[in-house]
Amino acid sequence: MTAPRWSTPSVRSESTNSALNLDQTVVMSYISSIKHISNKIVCNSGRNRMIRIIGCMLIFISIVGCTTMDDFQKMSATDRANKVCSTRSQYSALSGQKQQYSASISTAQQNLSRGYIVHTQCKNVQVQGNSTMDCHTDNYGNTNCNQYTPTQTQQQCTDIPVPLNYDLEKDKLVQYQRGYSDANDKLNAFWRSCTNNIYNLSPEDAYAAFKR
Repeated sequence: MTAPRWSTPSVRSESTNSALNLDQTVVMSYISSIKHISNKIVCNSGRNRMIRIIGCMLIFISIVGCTTMDDFQKMSATDRANKVCSTRSQYSALSGQKQQYSASISTAQQNLSRGYIVHTQCKNVQVQGNSTMDCHTDNYGNTNCNQYTPTQTQQQCTDIPVPLNYDLEKDKLVQYQRGYSDANDKLNAFWRSCTNNIYNLSPEDAYAAFKR
């Protein structure tokens, strides 16, 4: 039983032969969440037209429809286990932690490579759009025009280089790598436990677990 796979960050201390080298982007977890939400909303609720519309939009985005009992009966035991476990909140949480540590590792490595930290400062500014003329002619042939110039708020950001404390950044990198390894171990352990449990269920029981 294997977990969805995604690319791991460049953590030298992590073994490339881990039992589960999950390498399929966190997008998979987002899509799984969308699938689960859309099934809950559309399949189980008909109370409100707006709720049904939102549910259909989620289905369109994730390119899936309602998963039915018939779908589960047609799946292999492995596919059923993967589908159920990928919708679990613990899977999403641990996947998110792993992604955050991965991003922090990449940032720290970039900082150490270039020798400084980049801080971004942003502010909101008012920006004028293209002007338009609104003209009307009255019954006496007089034409009156009004000019309209729309404005909108935009965010302008500036990158500011800041001197790097090399030793502190190296310590941060080590902490991020440890956090990544810990999150990866917990994710692998959860995935093995969850998929093994679901794998042994009948299609009917696996579907019931999926709907919970």
